[in-house]
Amino acid sequence: MSSGAHDVEINTSHDETDVDEASLMATFYCPRHEEKTGFLYEELYRSLVQDDETTSPNFWQSPDGDTFLRRFDPPAAHDTTFIQLALNSGGDTASAWDEMRQRLENLLDTPTFKTFLCTSDSRPAWWGYSLTYTTVLPAGANLDEAFAELPPSVRRLGSSESLYELAQAEMSGGRVSLLRVPLRGEGLAAGTVYLALCPSDKEDEFVGTVLTEPDATLLMPDLIAHKAYHQMRQYRGGTLEKAAEEHASQLREAAEKLIDTDSGNPADVNLDELERAYPRSIRIVSRLKELHISLLRQSHNYDWWRAQMEQNGILEYHRSHLETAVSGIDLLVQRWEYAIESAKAALSIAQVRVDKVQANRQWWTATLFAVVGFALGFRGLLDREAIEKVLEQMPSVESWSGSIFVQLGIQIGIFVVFVVLAILAVIWINRQRLERGS
Repeated sequence: MSSGAHDVEINTSHDETDVDEASLMATFYCPRHEEKTGFLYEELYRSLVQDDETTSPNFWQSPDGDTFLRRFDPPAAHDTTFIQLALNSGGDTASAWDEMRQRLENLLDTPTFKTFLCTSDSRPAWWGYSLTYTTVLPAGANLDEAFAELPPSVRRLGSSESLYELAQAEMSGGRVSLLRVPLRGEGLAAGTVYLALCPSDKEDEFVGTVLTEPDATLLMPDLIAHKAYHQMRQYRGGTLEKAAEEHASQLREAAEKLIDTDSGNPADVNLDELERAYPRSIRIVSRLKELHISLLRQSHNYDWWRAQMEQNGILEYHRSHLETAVSGIDLLVQRWEYAIESAKAALSIAQVRVDKVQANRQWWTATLFAVVGFALGFRGLLDREAIEKVLEQMPSVESWSGSIFVQLGIQIGIFVVFVVLAILAVIWINRQRLERGS
């Protein structure tokens, strides 16, 4: 069976003793040209050959032919490197799968790999990986019966979780069943699990064209699905979703407080909470929109590959999750945009209130200065000597003109009348102004 420049064999013999042949293949979808991708491949290679060689070939096969490791860059995915590790074993299929899965877990359970998988980085160690459990059945075997017996033996890495069939598809003379998709978690939790069965007379065609060749039927749709699941996990149940919920709540509460503030008490209009919540909201919305655009791109790419194949239950199942993710993040973005629009409206209302308060204060300040200025203009009128001279011109009160008490009383009377008239004038002018403003 050809695989580029190498002959890769999985379950290539099915002898007359009718001993089961089983294989377990892990396909890791990694960012191309990333240091982590090279590290993953080199560590896998050194663990398999049990040597500290500094160079690692792009293809390696064990002397007994039961294990192979390779990496290649698919032309259809410019940003991805595929790393495939396949283990083969004879004997009882279920036991063989348990043994191979344990071996694979041991390879990835070293302190070096744990550090590699747990590092917090903007770039993932991988977008995801797929475990494909494969067995070759005797020609004419009943695939339905085999599928009914084998799934209890299938697990993802690092888990004892029982799996069940989500979707299946007949492909190139065999059958592939989808048992798990990675909706939660990164690292080893980001695994899709397949079960693939085929009769021995269809083995070469099935294994090569469906699973292992660089242009195998499942590889590109599976990669796109993994990218979509990875992006889905970025906003579902992770720090982004938690931050989005918290900040959306803060933004709504701050906007509501601002709108509900009594405009008669302008000192209570506090913009601090909204000023803190608004910038964080902009960053979260930007991140959500990036994910939304990326998911739309994955959806478009997926539909192109989906159109190249006949009706396929597995592809349709992945497609349903992709559609749900696109719709979900779209609703989340709309929700945030609504919250931001509400905050903008609250800010506008607050600004109008503040402007009115400032205008009112400015008016009262100007009025106060005008009254004070007018009072200073009457300073001469309130002078006692001026009052005495005025009284001397009035024969009826001329005799009292020199009395200090009369002069003081006249001063007080003039001041009171002026104050009352000024207050009445200011009240009337302010009322007219408010009526025009309303």
